[in-house]
Amino acid sequence: MKKALLCGLVALGSANLASAEGWYAGAGLGYKQSAYTGHAGFQDTLSNGAWSTSKADFSKGDFLVTLSGGYKFSFSEADVFVALNGTLDHQRAEKKVVSNKSVVPSQDQLSIRRTGNIGIDVGISKNVWDLDWSLKVGAALGRFDLNVSELTAANDSFSSSKKKWALGFAPGFSVEKQVGSGVSVGITYEYQIYQKVKFAAKNSETNYSYSGSGTPKYHVFTLGVKKSF
Repeated sequence: MKKALLCGLVALGSANLASAEGWYAGAGLGYKQSAYTGHAGFQDTLSNGAWSTSKADFSKGDFLVTLSGGYKFSFSEADVFVALNGTLDHQRAEKKVVSNKSVVPSQDQLSIRRTGNIGIDVGISKNVWDLDWSLKVGAALGRFDLNVSELTAANDSFSSSKKKWALGFAPGFSVEKQVGSGVSVGITYEYQIYQKVKFAAKNSETNYSYSGSGTPKYHVFTLGVKKSF
């Protein structure tokens, strides 16, 4: 009797693993917290070309929406998955650096913000305590908006913007719970780090030069739902 029950449980487990293999799609709402530093330099040619450089934390958070899709391969001990994902970020500047020039008083601001991201993930998952626990590594390609602006005491204004792509690396983990036939909900954490993004501009009227850079790093938390097919 015990042997028959054990065989039945093994067969049931095998059936569950087999049913887990296949395509899936998901969506989620998340929050990312910046965790990096950078610098902005402002050059005033009227003061013999001296640079005024400020360094500060890029500490503002932002909300995001993410979509994903992938395929899960089932094995006897664990599942392996490959997924593509895309993210749209809330449009808010992540940093503004203010600098006062000694010769011509002014307010200079540099902002760097990520507006979106696409990526590919590879990971492994295992069901423990009726929860799916996953570890993954990913490659990311982020889209960044960089802007520098100047407002002098004489109310002369200057602004310049650029858009740049940056490669990144995104390890993370997730925990999911099945709530229906092929439907699960879960929470995901990622640590995203990108290559340094740089920005340079020059005001031809005042002959001032501007430079900024940062190495974007984010803690990203996402609540999502997934559907298997």
